[in-house]
Amino acid sequence: MCIFNFPVFGVSQTSILVSVTQDKRQLVVYENVVPKDHISGQKYNAMILPFPYQKGDKPITLIDSEKCASNQISDLKRNLFDDLKRFYPGARRIRDIEPEEEATWSDNYLEVHHVGGYSVSIAYSLEETRRINPEVFKLRNDIDKLLSHHYGMGFGFIIAAFSIQEGIDYHPIGYIHDLSHDRTTLFVPTRHEHGVTKEKEDFSHDIYVSNPIRGKLKEKYGQRVVGTTKKSDRAMRRVLEKYGLSNILPVDSEISLVQMYGLFENTDQEVEF
Repeated sequence: MCIFNFPVFGVSQTSILVSVTQDKRQLVVYENVVPKDHISGQKYNAMILPFPYQKGDKPITLIDSEKCASNQISDLKRNLFDDLKRFYPGARRIRDIEPEEEATWSDNYLEVHHVGGYSVSIAYSLEETRRINPEVFKLRNDIDKLLSHHYGMGFGFIIAAFSIQEGIDYHPIGYIHDLSHDRTTLFVPTRHEHGVTKEKEDFSHDIYVSNPIRGKLKEKYGQRVVGTTKKSDRAMRRVLEKYGLSNILPVDSEISLVQMYGLFENTDQEVEF
């Protein structure tokens, strides 16, 4: 799932794709849907996605759906996950799940990027979250305290908010970061925080994982592996090419769908590859 700055009452249709890239970094494509009445005007509720980061790592690469001509990455519309799910006929249908004052910030705000319907800033440390632009993102005064409990060191943060615009529906947000510090695991942002912190949460997640070590998925997730499809499969290759992902995933990739449904420990996941 993800961390929302203010409470939301119904985050649904969570799908995540994680993969090592050809240049040995990590790709994340993330999607969920929040009720439209939780999004309004120029200030709206921020979604926060942590990622592993340490000094010396390369900057984040955003998959920008508006600049696909210049960076050769195609528009990631919502049917990316619809297309992927067709390869796993035994998959369950995703179901809906249930889910202060504004901050005072420095004038030296983080840059705001526009990625399709999202406004996005990138903080490479907990301290940098204090520089989020309050004219774009609605934030609580204690957001850094909330994040420090689990992400005090060794993490950066994607801060993203979707703006309702005519002709733009919810769509995935994609980004590439360096691998976790042990260089042998993929980081999957699944911790829930929707206004109330719980030790266990009700998960309803489809997680697509590229090249996991056999047997480790079930051990880590406690849920079933629905199936695995090779990148070399002709139909899968067409889907990855359609969304500009074919040149990002390694040639020998195999993509497994893992479904987390039910009550789980409220934490992020790591998958060995």
